[in-house]
Amino acid sequence: MYAQYQPINDVIIKTTFSPTFSTRRRGEYYGGLSSAQSSTYNASTNPTGTSSATVTRNESFSYTWDTQVNYVKTVKEDHSFNAMALLSVYSTEAEKYALTGEGVTPKTLWYNMGSAKSYSDIESSYGKATMLSYALRLNYAYKGRYLATISSRWDGSSKFQDGHRWGSFPSAALAWRISEESFIKDKAPWISNLKLRGSFGATGNNASVGNYETMFLANQLYYSSFGKGYGPEVINELLSWEKTTELNFGLDFGFFNGRLSGTIDWYNKTSKDLLMDQKLLLEQGSPTGTMTANVGKVRNSGIELMLKGVLLQTKNFYWDVTATFAKNKNEILELQGKKEDMRAERWFIGQPIDVYYDYQFDGIYQYEDFDKITAPDGTVKYELKKTYDTDGDGIPDKALSRTDNVEPGFIKVKDINNDGIINSDDRVVIKKDPDYVASISSNLYFKGFDLYLDFYTVQGATLQNEYFAGESLQGKLNAIKVDYWTPENPSNVAPRPRFQSQPIYNSTRSYQDASYFRLRTISLGYTFPRHLTEKININNLKIYCTGTNLLTFTKFKSYSPELTPGSYPESKQVIFGLNVSF
Repeated sequence: MYAQYQPINDVIIKTTFSPTFSTRRRGEYYGGLSSAQSSTYNASTNPTGTSSATVTRNESFSYTWDTQVNYVKTVKEDHSFNAMALLSVYSTEAEKYALTGEGVTPKTLWYNMGSAKSYSDIESSYGKATMLSYALRLNYAYKGRYLATISSRWDGSSKFQDGHRWGSFPSAALAWRISEESFIKDKAPWISNLKLRGSFGATGNNASVGNYETMFLANQLYYSSFGKGYGPEVINELLSWEKTTELNFGLDFGFFNGRLSGTIDWYNKTSKDLLMDQKLLLEQGSPTGTMTANVGKVRNSGIELMLKGVLLQTKNFYWDVTATFAKNKNEILELQGKKEDMRAERWFIGQPIDVYYDYQFDGIYQYEDFDKITAPDGTVKYELKKTYDTDGDGIPDKALSRTDNVEPGFIKVKDINNDGIINSDDRVVIKKDPDYVASISSNLYFKGFDLYLDFYTVQGATLQNEYFAGESLQGKLNAIKVDYWTPENPSNVAPRPRFQSQPIYNSTRSYQDASYFRLRTISLGYTFPRHLTEKININNLKIYCTGTNLLTFTKFKSYSPELTPGSYPESKQVIFGLNVSF
């Protein structure tokens, strides 16, 4: 709902109130003979079992109240001004109540909780967060060719403590419509649109912070040799806004009356004081082992391209093709004000924020990697050949040292620092993010028929395949088909099966190339001629068939290169539809 008032020319005052209210109640009842309550049944002492009921109630209310004043003025048809002042209030609160009763009167469901003989899982909670915001913005345009915007926003969040509650986020943008210049219109009329733009601005984020995460609250139950009691969790009173600044330059272009158009964007985005969970020692008093903190600085930079061409356009036929390309580089710049890695968190300076950190698979040990030693009693033992020269005489005098007793058929990992020892220092960073993503789509129209195709590709991504990381290679359980190493099959892909235990370093085999090429959408439709549909009082009649995710080409050995194996798979859909308007 809103109200608008214009006190004088060029000034408009508008206030908008947007509330949202939600209430949900969930009731559960389990009879004494149900499977959920089967443990309460006893043929002699409790032949009917004990019924159970749970009732849960959730309520939430939130609203946004914006009041803004706009001043719009044009001077001598050349200078255009648009000034805006904004006051915004946001509030959200939620309540929850839950109770489970054992031994409620049978068949009364959850409507007679007072009849229960005992209660458990008693829960109640309340949370509220508010934010007050101010904003100023000024837009200016000269003859529609030179455009400028200056703005600033101030946000105050109840989630933070005094002294850290407010954040200031200014921004500015400039644009030049080159195609409106006379030297373009007169000498290059084939240029229908050419706009150069640039912007710099800051934004804030506090979404990952709990409503009372920076306050001392006695909401955690602790146990000790003296008993138990409630006390505060480990909190961080110094939490503040996560701030992101972005520099962007772009070019919009169109040629031959829009037959060829596109955009080019380059951006450099730096986020500092990142709000993330930081690991703590349990001795520090955190029951979860983590605490939200402003931990570091991250940069995202990249380029985005879009090109659209109308290849053919006649009275009865139309065909256009649109291609997009995006490449992003993510890297950590600082952690806690220092350029030092935090290995426990898998955060590394100069690397993306989300990576794998593991040993590097180097094949499977073969017989030729060992010296065969036969003991006097006839038993055979294999020892790794000496491959390291420790005294510099050019003759290997030391074998690789590992924590396990290596035998033929075991997984081989790389000695990254070449010190002759496999330990935690030999783990490497394995990036997850793709090198680039791209798409190409096409629209065709011919005498009432329309065909839409959308292809999408991700290249250079890495995903851990849990089917390989956690699969059973003991040779005694059903599992994914594997090219096991055996004396008769010297595979260099999978280790030999071990009946008693999983092979060491098995996770190194699970990192796979998740690149793929997908037919994301295909849609075919037909719109009946209007002169026919009007005879039956139908203004528009169209039938269509749309398919999504029908074809995917990838080397990733799972049902989807976008999802971790074991999660709910993406659906392939075929939809038949009919659009009718009268």
